Parts: sequence; structure tokens; C-alpha cells
Amino acid sequence: MEQFGLDIKLLIAQVTNFLIFLFIFKKFISKPFGNYIANEKKKENEKEKMMKELSERYEKMKEEEKKWQLGMQKEKEAILSETAKIAERLKNDTLAQTKKDSEEILAKAEKQISNERQTLYDDLKRKTVDLSTYMVERGLREYLTEDVQRNLTNHIVNKLGKDVSKYEN
Repeated sequence: MEQFGLDIKLLIAQVTNFLIFLFIFKKFISKPFGNYIANEKKKENEKEKMMKELSERYEKMKEEEKKWQLGMQKEKEAILSETAKIAERLKNDTLAQTKKDSEEILAKAEKQISNERQTLYDDLKRKTVDLSTYMVERGLREYLTEDVQRNLTNHIVNKLGKDVSKYEN
């Protein structure tokens, strides 16, 4: 074999080295690496199971949230409806109370105006009588006696009082 360029001793040494390398590789490298890969696959499978379980839970929670939102929407609509009814009732009550208050204010104002009108009328009547008396006394003082002046003044005041009562209404 030497003619082919092969050295048997070298070939045996290389085969021996290869077998030792193969034994060491299998025992110390291949087996732990295989175990590591198996563990990683196992972990990956567990992760997939957990992800699947989490996605199922997520879907269930999503459905429950939708149901909850629908319930909340219905409850919100019911509350808004009730609030609108209460607001309408309060509005009507407030309007009724305001109308009542305004009618009372108008009645008081009309009564006050009537009282003031009567007071002004009485005051005007008194001043008219006083002025008439004063004019008669001044105008007739020189021409009539005191008794005649009194009788004439009383007569005018009585007659004027009756005539004025025609115009009061």
C-alpha cells in the first residue's frame, strides 16, 4: 500500500483517533446537545399550548366584554331616558311655579297700582276741594258776610262732591 501513498500505521492512527473522537463526541457533545434540543422542543410545545390557552381565554374575555358593553349601553340608555323624564318633569314644575309666581306678582302690582290710583284720586279730590274753597273765600270775602260765605261754601262742596262722584267711575 505504500505504493499507493498510504501508510498503514498512519491510517490505523487516524482511524483510532476518529473512533476516540466519535466516542467522545457521542458521550460528551451529542447526547447533551440532543437533550438540550429536546428540552427546547418541549419548552416550545409548552409555549404553544400556553399561547393557545391564552388566546382562547382572550377570546372568551372579549366576548364577555362585548356582553358587558351591551349591558352597560342598555343601562346607560335607561339612565338617560329616566334623566330626560326627570328633567322634563322638573322643567314643567319650574314653568308652572314661574307662571304662578308671575301671576302673583302681577296681582300684587295691580293691587298696588289700584291703591296708588285711589290715593292719588283722593289727594287730588282733597286738593281740588281746598283750592275751590280757597278761591271762593278769596273771591267772595269782600262781597259776602261770613255766614253767607260758609253756607255758600258748604253748598258748593256738597254739590261738587255729588258731581265728582259721577266721574269717579
